[in-house]
Amino acid sequence: MFENKVTVIGYTASGKTTYLAGMYTCMTLGIKHFSLYATNPNNDLYLEQLWSRICEGVKPDPSDNVEKYSFHIAHNRKPVTDFEWMDYPGGVLSQPNSQEFQALVANVKESDCLLLILDGDKLFNIEASDVEDYKDNVLRNISMDEGIRREVKLFSYLSANYIDLPPVGIVVTKCDLIPKQYQTAIQEIIGTQFEDIIEEKGRVVLPMSVTLGGKIEPGFSPRPYNIEQPIAFAVLAILLKYLNDANAKKDANNSYIENNSGIIKGFFNSGKVDRARQNSQELMQEIDKWSDNAFKLIDLFSEKKQIYVDGRSRNLKEYYQELFRAISN
Repeated sequence: MFENKVTVIGYTASGKTTYLAGMYTCMTLGIKHFSLYATNPNNDLYLEQLWSRICEGVKPDPSDNVEKYSFHIAHNRKPVTDFEWMDYPGGVLSQPNSQEFQALVANVKESDCLLLILDGDKLFNIEASDVEDYKDNVLRNISMDEGIRREVKLFSYLSANYIDLPPVGIVVTKCDLIPKQYQTAIQEIIGTQFEDIIEEKGRVVLPMSVTLGGKIEPGFSPRPYNIEQPIAFAVLAILLKYLNDANAKKDANNSYIENNSGIIKGFFNSGKVDRARQNSQELMQEIDKWSDNAFKLIDLFSEKKQIYVDGRSRNLKEYYQELFRAISN
């Protein structure tokens, strides 16, 4: 089985650690039948204790360390897959000569998904007369923001070193802070700010807005929104990898069976042909299982959710349904 890896980056105070603790705690109970479990007991204990402090109104301290979590995701408590969650501190982005930065680059190269965490505070408390004015003012502000500038520079570094990007999730945290009349502008703002990342053939980019609900202060009462979507997006990329590999093996098996059957060839190769047929059946069972899980994950997104594919905005559900049907048929 493959090693599955999700790399997460976000500048200091972006809400990355708070999101992780809240997402994990909520998903251990299950969200729409999907549940998450930290296979390392120390990770589980750390995240549970961190969440308890958050619920007491204590914000997590910024971390200077790379954190590695091993997660297992299940549907109705039946295994879907395992993956590593590599969580990089924001300070790494400002130290391109450091070993930590080089390790981050290596992880991106090996990752099935890259999650970029953006601080929702950057889109909050913006004076504006209407939606267009709001978008202009936000883009003006974030274009000068050091954290976003560092994050964009990472993509430039990857390009300069000929490293292809995996599917990219751009996650806006604290989205409940953004006034309702401006919520629909978030995707357009991301599409403009990260235009040169989105508009590339073969690139898959999904903007997402998440929140735990409310400010972290005494009496904090979580009201999570969309916190499962970054995980669902990452696992869809992993299942797509599984399906493509299984499909290629199935085609190779079928080609072998076709080329080694018949009266004469079949006489000499009957044992190998039988094993190839058995392998094809087992692969079809795996394909059915992964495809079924993929379609269940797709249902975690709304009917109107949009994703960027090859630089174009597409309906997420339609895109993934077409993609997984084509592979599994």
